[in-house]
Amino acid sequence: IQDLRGEVQLLKAKLAQRGEAASSPPSALPGADQNALKEASAQWKAEVVHNLEVRTQLQRSLIEVERGMVQWRTKKARVQKVIEQWETDAEASASRCRQSTPSSSTIRTPSLGATADVGGARPGSLAEWEEQLSQ
Repeated sequence: IQDLRGEVQLLKAKLAQRGEAASSPPSALPGADQNALKEASAQWKAEVVHNLEVRTQLQRSLIEVERGMVQWRTKKARVQKVIEQWETDAEASASRCRQSTPSSSTIRTPSLGATADVGGARPGSLAEWEEQLSQ
């Protein structure tokens, strides 16, 4: 909002400078020149309003993009935590499995309830991870 106010002040200053640049006051000008000044003023106002609307829309869009990025980062952090937990549980279960039954080739991970190869294979797709996160 402060940026928009600053921009309005800047544009008002530019309008004032253009008004001072005129050689005579508007009341002394013929009717045609007054109409031209009114038209120019109306165009400036329309342009200022349009620029403010565009700028506001861009700021809203940037806020939405930032909100989406925050959500994505949060989701990414949760998935990384789940992966780290799964790997930790898989390694611990693999160690226990090797000690108790060396012929077994699969383990059951307690946190995710998924079966994985002791050899290091990981659960499949991102959809499976998202399903686990939603539970």
